[in-house]
Amino acid sequence: MGARLCNYLSHNLTVSPQSGNFQQLLLQRCQMEYENRDEAAKGDETTQKQFHAFVFFLAELYLNLETLLS
Repeated sequence: MGARLCNYLSHNLTVSPQSGNFQQLLLQRCQMEYENRDEAAKGDETTQKQFHAFVFFLAELYLNLETLLS
């Protein structure tokens, strides 16, 4: 569900030009979460659950990719 929402927002959400488009903002956030992976793996149970949810979200995004060739 989260990936489908991101796909919808990337096509329909207008953000201010100075902050970038939705895809750029999403990529920045995913990069930040990914860079904190070592801390998340060693964190408390809540932090680990949040990181696992992030990994599932990335997998869902990957499965919902729209390729330019298809």
